Amino acid sequence: MSGLEVGGLRAGYGAVRVLHGVDLVAGEREVVVVLGPNGAGKTTLLRALSGLVAARGVVRVGGAPVLGLAPEEIARRGLGHVTEERGVFGPLTVEENLRVGAFARAWPRRGIDDDLARVFTYFPVLQAHLRQPAGTLSGGEQGMLAIGRALMGRPRVLLLDEPSRGLSPGLTDRLFQTLGVIAGREGATVVVAEQNARAAALVADRVHTLDGGRLAA
Repeated sequence: MSGLEVGGLRAGYGAVRVLHGVDLVAGEREVVVVLGPNGAGKTTLLRALSGLVAARGVVRVGGAPVLGLAPEEIARRGLGHVTEERGVFGPLTVEENLRVGAFARAWPRRGIDDDLARVFTYFPVLQAHLRQPAGTLSGGEQGMLAIGRALMGRPRVLLLDEPSRGLSPGLTDRLFQTLGVIAGREGATVVVAEQNARAAALVADRVHTLDGGRLAA
């Protein structure tokens, strides 16, 4: 079964068209990487899937259509999105940031402690900094926190925009290996927009190249 189905997706900003009919299928437990240089449309693709950019076409999460729904409703339907900016809440502690992620799901209070423990198996460094303000974490740690917060929503589909940005090659390799483990254990579909082809090849089940708003290869 496909975790994510995209058909004929068109999106842009005002009169500027960025995506020109993107078709993409990503299955459960798959890591699918979308490669492309700056300006290729990778960020717009993820933003369109999560409802942050107006788009036309077909988007299904777990077989259910979500295009046209509000971003918060798409999140409740099972799509998590980690933006390039990561978007952690700097004044809040690591634990508070993670608990915020649980409010994306239908029953936010159920099983939160179990979900925290699950996140710590992927990113044990977060448990070591549980009471620390998120804004004082390193860039790599903030990236892990952003992914952990998205996992608290129990997503069917997890979107990540340039997760290797600002990371050393060693940290990048470990992060991508962790994403592969997350896809397998969680039964999730992981879609990564990246420029780092070498890192993507570590765990990707399939790689697509986006060029000029179209999937080229």
